[in-house]
Amino acid sequence: MLVKRVTGTPNHYIPQSPQISSKRHGLRRLRRGIFEIAFEPPSRRYVFLGCVSSWPRIPPSVPYAARLLRDVFSIAPLTFATYILACLWTTGSSILSLYMAIMAVDLMSGPIQCGNDGGTGPLPALVYSFMTSTLVSTLVERMKKDTSMSLRGHLRRYFLPQLVRAKLEARVVNDASYPQPWQFEEVAPGWAIIEQLCFKASVSCVAFIQACILLSLYLKKTSLEFKLLVVFGGIYYPILLYTIPSDGVGGAEYTFWTSNSHYRRLAALYTLIFSPKYEEDIRKDEYNKEYEKTSRDLGVHRPDATALASNDIPRPLLWDLWSCAILDLPVLAFALTLPWSSPTNCIAKSILLRLMTESIRRNVDLCLQMRSTFDDTCRQAEKFYVPFTKIPVREELGVPSFPNPAASSKGMKVQFSDVRVTRKDAERDDLRNLSFIVHPGQIVAIVGPNASDKSTVLKLLPRLIEPLSGAILIDDRAIESINSEALRDSMTVLLQTPDDLYPISLKENITFGLANGKDFGLDLVDHAARLGGAYELTRRLGYDAIPTVVPILGQSMGASSKAAVDARNSAMSTRRPVQLTREEMQRILASRAFFRILCNSPRLVVIGDAFYDLDPVTETNILNNFISLRKGQSIIYAAHRVNNIVTQADLILYMENGLVEQGTHQQLLDAGGGYAAMYATNRLK
Repeated sequence: MLVKRVTGTPNHYIPQSPQISSKRHGLRRLRRGIFEIAFEPPSRRYVFLGCVSSWPRIPPSVPYAARLLRDVFSIAPLTFATYILACLWTTGSSILSLYMAIMAVDLMSGPIQCGNDGGTGPLPALVYSFMTSTLVSTLVERMKKDTSMSLRGHLRRYFLPQLVRAKLEARVVNDASYPQPWQFEEVAPGWAIIEQLCFKASVSCVAFIQACILLSLYLKKTSLEFKLLVVFGGIYYPILLYTIPSDGVGGAEYTFWTSNSHYRRLAALYTLIFSPKYEEDIRKDEYNKEYEKTSRDLGVHRPDATALASNDIPRPLLWDLWSCAILDLPVLAFALTLPWSSPTNCIAKSILLRLMTESIRRNVDLCLQMRSTFDDTCRQAEKFYVPFTKIPVREELGVPSFPNPAASSKGMKVQFSDVRVTRKDAERDDLRNLSFIVHPGQIVAIVGPNASDKSTVLKLLPRLIEPLSGAILIDDRAIESINSEALRDSMTVLLQTPDDLYPISLKENITFGLANGKDFGLDLVDHAARLGGAYELTRRLGYDAIPTVVPILGQSMGASSKAAVDARNSAMSTRRPVQLTREEMQRILASRAFFRILCNSPRLVVIGDAFYDLDPVTETNILNNFISLRKGQSIIYAAHRVNNIVTQADLILYMENGLVEQGTHQQLLDAGGGYAAMYATNRLK
């Protein structure tokens, strides 16, 4: 089990950093009872020199970090500037606390000065200033949280549409550089990098300024007592913090396991006994005796897995005693450092010393949590912009628009010339030497047995996949020279049925991609539903029915009372999912294709093997609707059986084992090949 360190401070959130390489630091192991722990201790040099690890060389990925900062500033300049100021104050307030604590200690070294009225003086003024800065810090912390949430919203609004376009137009499938489907509530593109950059910059600046203040005061003050205080707070105390481990693994990420056979057997028996799946079997086999015996063999063990999974690995007792005596008892530390100090102001000075050391301790803790370098953060920024570079270049100046006004105003001309497509399945031959022409207004049918690459040919048309070689011409123009968006807008594509419909309402499933917030009215939607055979389904379930409901974070979290759960269920009652059969899904998808034809007047209609679960009569009716609705459009139709539409096609492509027969229905029957055999089989059925 891998346990990730989740340490932080009340005022800062530290983004997750890359793991430290084992080649650099080596692997260590600990044993706690029956468990073995493995971890890589963090490098101390890595902690403090991480921000400038490449100095004096400038990392090559710095321009990407600068680009991200520039983009965020252009998106929300006022919000981003406010966030930066809040970060500076949040970390810089420790500088003010340090300075005021040192000044108070300096004043305590001499007689306390009072004003002429006997009521005020420098020391009370410092106290009031400290109180004021504490209140301001509270307000700034709240402002920082508000601006961070606002910035996350701006980043989603600006970058997610670009990532969506990059994802839909990129040629790489399942690329890890894109967000995951379950990250909707938590993803804010680029936010972790922005947060890390601001955090590293603010902490580094504060550490530098604190060191300058201590050095300046040390050189300016002549009091030996004051110099010792500065040395203790500025040198001795940070070194102690630096050397004392935070826990038994030094704050590193770790994994743990056990090879104890009794423990593993007991875990298996526990699962068997309390799992409903095995309830009947274990009753007759009397596993209670087995559990009792294994439990006796294991005995009492500590620690348990829950404690280890909760980062509960205590450091050695000697370190706890040392930390308590030197760090957590400032009065004792002060007495040991200044044994000749007057007892009158000893307690007051100890309190001020505590404030000073806490200011230093806070920044040292933040430095210790920086396990990634500035180079690492810049490289993350470089990776962040990778998906945007994968977007294909749109039409450049001088490239003719699509469709060409000189082309047919109705049907689209499609030409394949020696097209070859490689397969991921090595047991099947490549599709190669595919050549055919679809003239404007023609109907072309592609038939063949399952796994004969019918859908592969169809996916080439909207450029969902790319051929390895050969040429595909659209209206006598190379398909790669046409803007993908314009190409897809000119066609309606209906491929094989997916596992589920989109997780939106049935109406949105039909109008998806065309509505863009526009209300077409139910008459047009009803017309498309009738053509696709889904009208009765939509009447029965309603257009607001949702096939799959995507849960949001608020729905997934448990509620504190039954009344709260009932209120949530009542509010979400209209979004309960409905179960659809594959036949019903195919009717909805057909209705979507008809809706696009009614609204968009495409020049090419591509119909895949999308009616496999429909009965032949319904399939024929839907296909006849496609034929009757077209106004000269070209149609390319893939079928798993020979039907009336196939026999009436202007051109038929029969595909099997990478080979293609083409011609009209009668020509292929006369040839006596695979098409003729399939036609004869269909007639017998």
